[in-house]
Amino acid sequence: MVNKKIKYIQDKIQKNEVLLVINKSNLFYLTDKNFDGYSLVIFKNFIKVLTSEMFYFQLRDVFEKKDIIVENDFFKQILRLDFKNKIIFIDDINSLSVSVYEFLKKNFTIKFNNIIFDMRKLKTEEEIYRIRRAVNIIKNIIADIKKIIKVGIKEIEVKNYILKRFIENNVEAAFDPIVAFDENTSYPHHISSTKKFKKQSIVLIDLGCKYKGYCCDITRMYNIEKNNRVKDLYFKLKNLQKDLISMCKEGVKVKDIDTYARNYFKKLGLERNYLHSTGHGIGVDIHELPRIYFNNEDILKKNIVITIEPGIYFYNKFGLRIEDDIICRGDYSQVITEDV
Repeated sequence: MVNKKIKYIQDKIQKNEVLLVINKSNLFYLTDKNFDGYSLVIFKNFIKVLTSEMFYFQLRDVFEKKDIIVENDFFKQILRLDFKNKIIFIDDINSLSVSVYEFLKKNFTIKFNNIIFDMRKLKTEEEIYRIRRAVNIIKNIIADIKKIIKVGIKEIEVKNYILKRFIENNVEAAFDPIVAFDENTSYPHHISSTKKFKKQSIVLIDLGCKYKGYCCDITRMYNIEKNNRVKDLYFKLKNLQKDLISMCKEGVKVKDIDTYARNYFKKLGLERNYLHSTGHGIGVDIHELPRIYFNNEDILKKNIVITIEPGIYFYNKFGLRIEDDIICRGDYSQVITEDV
């Protein structure tokens, strides 16, 4: 199995280099197959698949038999390969155990290489299509959530309803849904509780699903008109988000987007209430590169898909966040989640 993505990597590496792919999301990105129990080694002119007997027959349906190395011990798998005079690039340091790292370091010349993470920034039209399909599923679920939120319903009940709807739509949750009422909205990553909805309660719902391996990520708020302070800040946040989205064009530094948001709240004397980055890339993982943050020098390119999610939080009182998914289309930005 040598597809366009693998061929691209082969064109970028030298004859004395190999890329060891161990990150599960990177493996899915390269193969479009969600299997456990294997690693991929990309040489200049061929590939090898490292696995155990347990996973062999699954992998044989994807890769050629001659390319699969079967050993029940990772160290033995590695030693079956000819790495003489070769540099081993590793795709993700965080996916390495200490023992594997020490073994590789002792026996080979190893370096880390971000090529796959960089490839994942730029989405193909097929990848964008899958993200759009995930958004369409969320759109229908959110419409029904509004109908079930009544006085007395608990946060956890709304969360479980969301998870039930994911099952009915044959999709996975992209992350654990966040359902928060009233003061619980002041915690950006609140864990849904038994708190009940009241007539005047403000509501924050942050949810996303995966369609054929690709995520969406959306945050919506309801009942904000019940409190004038909340309503005023919400519409300030909404107007800010519109400005931020308009900045999502090719050639823009992502740090400028985050800095714009922080300066906006600084003018209001609320910079200490801005607790997280302004957004992040989405794709195979719910958080991908680039991170929309003031110290990130990444520059937006065509077909990068990101979230824009400004939020402001007042401890134990209330919090506000609006999150949409955006495609950088070159000289303009396209909101995938506009009608959700």
